[in-house]
Amino acid sequence: MSAAVAAGAVSAAPDAAGFGHVLAGVRLDGPAAWLAGLLEMGFLTAAGWDPGLRVLAPPPEHPLLGRPLCRVDGCTATAWNGRRGTVCRACWARLARQGLSAQEIASAPRLPAAPARAAGCMVGSCGRAPSAPRSSLCVAHRSLYHLMGKPPMGEFLASPRVRPLPPRETCRVLACIRMADGRHGLCQAHHADWRAAKAARPGLGQRHWQMTAPAVAEGGMVSREIEIT
Repeated sequence: MSAAVAAGAVSAAPDAAGFGHVLAGVRLDGPAAWLAGLLEMGFLTAAGWDPGLRVLAPPPEHPLLGRPLCRVDGCTATAWNGRRGTVCRACWARLARQGLSAQEIASAPRLPAAPARAAGCMVGSCGRAPSAPRSSLCVAHRSLYHLMGKPPMGEFLASPRVRPLPPRETCRVLACIRMADGRHGLCQAHHADWRAAKAARPGLGQRHWQMTAPAVAEGGMVSREIEIT
């Protein structure tokens, strides 16, 4: 979900007007500054607004912006169709694959939790994140794993060729909180999005695209697209 801010002037300049709680690191003039002045810091903080990332992540219990959560233990996704007591689409599909009927999913007092996501690359002391939710290796180590012929994981981790890697920078898309996956400075999802956008619009500038592209879809997060001139 995204929208462009068009009211007033927005420029990439140090915030000198006291609106850092609205948009950090930019100067607001005219109607944009007037609108920013109407937004209270306490309200934005309670609503989960990040002025640096331009991402809104309201807590589920927020009285105005909250949402019903999937009732599967540990799942933070939004319940399907926005109804309390239901599950999210991903958990519904996963439970159906496990053989549960629609009636069983709807009536079961407790439902099997989804497998936990890997917190980091399996290679000891590696500072990079797994390449995908179900992956246990970062992009570089996953590529090396395939180049080595996909040996047993224990053998792979013990190989002298497998060494920890330092963390990469954050994805250069302004609204993205993921880690970049390569020298291009973008996470995997935004790297694919940039290639598609460049093919569709050959004259598109990468910096402009990085400043305005929405974040990768994440449960409970709203990406705000900012027009910077």
